[in-house]
Amino acid sequence: MKLKTTLYILALISMSTLVLGQPKEIIKADNYYDSFNYNKALELFLDLEEQGGSSMYYFTHRIADCYRHIGNTKLSVDWYLKAIEFSEVDYSAYYVLALELRKLNRYDESDKYMEEYLDLSGKETQGLKLNSEQLIDRLLKDSLNYEIHSLGINSKFSDISPVVYNDKLIFTSDRKNISAIKRNDIRDGSGFYKIYKIGVNSVLNTDEVKLFENKLTTKYNDGPISFSKDFTIAFITRNVEASKDEKSYLNVFISYKRSDEWKPETTPVPLRQGNYSIMHGCLAQKDTRFYFASDMPGGFGGLDIYVSTYKNGFLSQPKNLGPAVNSEANEMFPFIDELGRLFYSSDKIGGLGGMDVFFSLPSKEGFIQSFNMGYPINTSYDDFSLIYDKVGQSGYFSSNRPGGIGKDDIYAFDQKRFPNYKYYSAIVKSKEGEVPIQGAEVKVISNGEVIVTKKTDKEGKISFFIDYNENLKLQVKKRYHDIYENKLSISYDSNGKEALNIISLEEY
Repeated sequence: MKLKTTLYILALISMSTLVLGQPKEIIKADNYYDSFNYNKALELFLDLEEQGGSSMYYFTHRIADCYRHIGNTKLSVDWYLKAIEFSEVDYSAYYVLALELRKLNRYDESDKYMEEYLDLSGKETQGLKLNSEQLIDRLLKDSLNYEIHSLGINSKFSDISPVVYNDKLIFTSDRKNISAIKRNDIRDGSGFYKIYKIGVNSVLNTDEVKLFENKLTTKYNDGPISFSKDFTIAFITRNVEASKDEKSYLNVFISYKRSDEWKPETTPVPLRQGNYSIMHGCLAQKDTRFYFASDMPGGFGGLDIYVSTYKNGFLSQPKNLGPAVNSEANEMFPFIDELGRLFYSSDKIGGLGGMDVFFSLPSKEGFIQSFNMGYPINTSYDDFSLIYDKVGQSGYFSSNRPGGIGKDDIYAFDQKRFPNYKYYSAIVKSKEGEVPIQGAEVKVISNGEVIVTKKTDKEGKISFFIDYNENLKLQVKKRYHDIYENKLSISYDSNGKEALNIISLEEY
């Protein structure tokens, strides 16, 4: 995503290093940075770095951050590599460097610096310790499962966040439009985001694009937008009035449709209670759950996804979706399909680089482990804001991948099959004494290819999610025991939940 879209992606890492007795130049540079004017901040920090002094690490890290935010990945990597050479380096620099390297397809280097981050921070975050070669092979494997189509509505500007509204496709764009209020963002001279519409059957015709609703157009950023199931309630991400700390924040505003007309009066969702942002709101699950992204305190990383119960126009206290979804990076653009599956975008490790689209399956306890949608939905660039249509086999998403028309483009996709993920768990015991066996090697084989390799824990247990089909084979090996081979079967208990399987190995 380009610079303007970073309004929706707040800084992943806020610098913990404080520069005491800051001269006016540093204060001015920080003010530009905090107000998202990264180009101006970059100019000042480059001047400060050239002058030298006792705050060189701070300047170097800030320069790297600025290049990251304006989308110059190559230079951001160069400056992060300089930053980690300082003795006072914060371990967060290794994490961001690892993420940036993935955008350049430098996966082995990314793994190296992620290991440095984990060692220095003492953290074991879910899904971080992955072999990149195996991960990339897996994500590229099902490339024929999708067909991707660029749309004629794309412009040379940033076109993002598609959503279906009756027979219309609604999207957000910062394109120039004579019918829109003519104001530009002082940071880069581009237009503010506005909400547009076009007939679903006319997406190849740019001339048909019109403003969605004049009454819902403000003088600053409008969008993304989402709707209730009956299309009578709209949730719009917008700028809020400047706070006392003079930083820019976002909130979701609600508009109601009455007598077939959208009311110009909007009200903010009553969830924001401090200097943080709420964005990308969507109502789902029969209009009973409100999902959104926020950098509110207490989360796992930069932006996390939250849910609030929606009833009779009231919202409950938001609940973080937890580590199965959220990470130390940024999670945003939530979408819930007709089956209750959560789709969202994240720049966390476990993807091809940049923002990737992930999905998580619903359960009685919430959402379970997240899975990457794979290539070509995802690339090493930013791929985000995916939605499905009602049928669930096609939809739309946004990306800044090469070959597009503008800074961000909207694509349609058709999917041949959706992964049939099932949860498998088992305990491996000795057949004689029924003693749990630690360290048994468990493999899942599909058409002669090993697709899962795990070892049992000290209690003899093993568990994993698998894209299930009836032809999968399970193989279990342990020294001094006969090899166990059988068809992998998913069994269920009386409550319809996946049951624990028991595997017995015979000694020889």
